[in-house]
Amino acid sequence: MGSIDAADAAAGLRARPAGYSVIERCLQTQMDAAPPSWLGRQLGLSPLSSRAKPLYQDAVGEIRVAEVLSGLGDEWTVFHSVPLATRGADVDHLLIGPPGVFTIDSRAVRGPVWVGGSKILIGPRRVDFAPWAERVARRVHAELSRVTGESVFVRPLLVFVQPDRISVRTQPATVDVLTDEELVDWLHSQERIYPASRIRELADAADAVDTWQNGSASGENLRRLMPRFDRLRSEVDEAGRRWGMTLFAGALSATVAAAGVLLLTVPALLVGAR
Repeated sequence: MGSIDAADAAAGLRARPAGYSVIERCLQTQMDAAPPSWLGRQLGLSPLSSRAKPLYQDAVGEIRVAEVLSGLGDEWTVFHSVPLATRGADVDHLLIGPPGVFTIDSRAVRGPVWVGGSKILIGPRRVDFAPWAERVARRVHAELSRVTGESVFVRPLLVFVQPDRISVRTQPATVDVLTDEELVDWLHSQERIYPASRIRELADAADAVDTWQNGSASGENLRRLMPRFDRLRSEVDEAGRRWGMTLFAGALSATVAAAGVLLLTVPALLVGAR
């Protein structure tokens, strides 16, 4: 990251947009990717490298959750991409509101999701998302408790972004599993425990640059990274549109070819049947 100037430090953690950390990693990884050929672009081949693709999906997922969280209302303070001391680790979203303090680990996955207590499957593959979400919440608890001088309970959430299908038989013991569509209603349904003064106190503590590892996003990095990622999203969206047209054209060609074969075959069969 670039250096943090005084103006950026004053802005605190609120200057960080959703997905900031993973966007930075995605763009760094994508720099090594060879662009698609002219023909590949016309056909709609993705400009993303195989290593950048999961990072891109994670970034878009975090941005989607941030859009959902914008509907929480003025009583809530929301931070995104909160950096932790562990190298490369961050909190996707940190929420402070009337029901308390929550961390969100957002997951943009492909395939059906099955949750049975501590066991979570994405298709046939078992994942350790719940333990990670719990570890992140413990880290936030430790940092906020250190800064405020009193114990701050932090509740971890694991949010799946637009999953193909999700089945939650039983929730994990210490983590709540939700989808992005359920998130705001679930948060609003929780018991209110904090007055506005306590929310402001905790939000100020979370917003302080020295609470976290490199807490501010420098203005230079924001001006450089975010437009680059916006351009990449436009390229990916355009590739997806072109690929859809390629598939449609292929299906149409196959249908026309099959119809042509049928038109040639049926008369021959009729003549042979006479």
